[in-house]
Amino acid sequence: MKIRCVFALAALLLVNGCVATKPSDKEVVMPEEGMSKQDIWQRLTGHWYGSLVNANGSQEKWIIERYPQGSYKVTSRIYQQGSTEFEERIGVGHWGISGPVYFTMFRGWIEDEMITPVNSKDADNYNAHKIDSLDGEMFSYHHYVAGAVHTERRVAENSVFPE
Repeated sequence: MKIRCVFALAALLLVNGCVATKPSDKEVVMPEEGMSKQDIWQRLTGHWYGSLVNANGSQEKWIIERYPQGSYKVTSRIYQQGSTEFEERIGVGHWGISGPVYFTMFRGWIEDEMITPVNSKDADNYNAHKIDSLDGEMFSYHHYVAGAVHTERRVAENSVFPE
């Protein structure tokens, strides 16, 4: 009897675990009503500039290049509080969208024209963000866990950091 119960429970869990339900339209919030995933994807590709002030008072500025196949390259500068000197790093990874979620998977730093990979088992290299707004020129999103708000504006392909 116990074996039959275990098999029945396992079968029930297997069937219920495989059932997919479509969320209602009210649960999915897109940047603009009626905007397709392809429209969002196309709007996100290209060069974007953003900046924010970290909790320690340092300022981070970045230019991210999102490529149509789902990879990205980000050049970031970290300025210590009250300083004009900065540390510049270039990172690479993958990006994507799913419904109202923009996500990134950081893969490594470019050093001496080679990619130095990061630990793919480190959860901090994976981030999920809620898309708050997106049009052809501005993109705003916030980190689901940390709550940090990021705002980026579209820039020309060969843009430099504003000082």
